Amino acid sequence: MIKLLIYILLIIFISFIPYLCDKNKFRLNLVTQGTLNILLILIFVLFVILEDYLCGILLLVLYFVIENKKDNTIEGYINYIK
Repeated sequence: MIKLLIYILLIIFISFIPYLCDKNKFRLNLVTQGTLNILLILIFVLFVILEDYLCGILLLVLYFVIENKKDNTIEGYINYIK
């Protein structure tokens, strides 16, 4: 039951990332910037994949969706300051 709730929350979060405001997109961008952050995120995803395959794949999709939205870094930064 808890796994099903986690799956649903991940799917909802993945689907709402394109509709986030620029301020929140910038915050997500900061979390995924830097070599150490990327390494820690991917190690965490690897451990989750080893424990629960479906949840790990959903986390991997979430990571790639966030990476895909990094194109607006400078625009997000400018909008964040305003």
